[in-house]
Order: sequence, then C-alpha cells, then structure tokens
Amino acid sequence: MFAASDVAAMSVLRALAEAGIDVPTTTAVIGYDDVTLAAHTSPALTTIRQDLAEGAALMVDRLMQRIAGNATGSAIVSPVLIERQSA
Repeated sequence: MFAASDVAAMSVLRALAEAGIDVPTTTAVIGYDDVTLAAHTSPALTTIRQDLAEGAALMVDRLMQRIAGNATGSAIVSPVLIERQSA
C-alpha cells in the first residue's frame, strides 16, 4: 500500500497489525514525507523523502522572477526512497 502521507501510512500499519496482517511479509506499506516518527513505528516505515528546503527555495525564486516580469519554468525536486522494514 502506498499512502499519501506518513501519518496515513502509520494508520495503515496499525490497522493491519490489529487485523493480524503481517507487514511486510503479506502487505508492504510505504508513506510519503519522512516524518521523524516514521523511523520509530513497528515495523519502521519505508517512505519517500522530498527536500522541503530546496522546494521552498525554488518556489520563492520562481515567485520573485514572476513578480519581476520574467517567465519561469518548472522545477523538479527529486524524491528519495528511504528503505526501512515496512516494504
């Protein structure tokens, strides 16, 4: 299962545990955000990390360029897979 956030993925981990479903043997769970708590769940949550500081800097830069009347292009902040025990 891939959740849109680590918080949602942690809820999935709990629900699966309560249902007696083994993670990751039967079901893999992956979150998104890499919140600090993700490393401390049981099993530790595999997640996708995105550099928020880089993303914020790119957004501010693009905004300032647009305010100055310049055309701007798209920017991509590459995500990183943080492999832990849930997948």
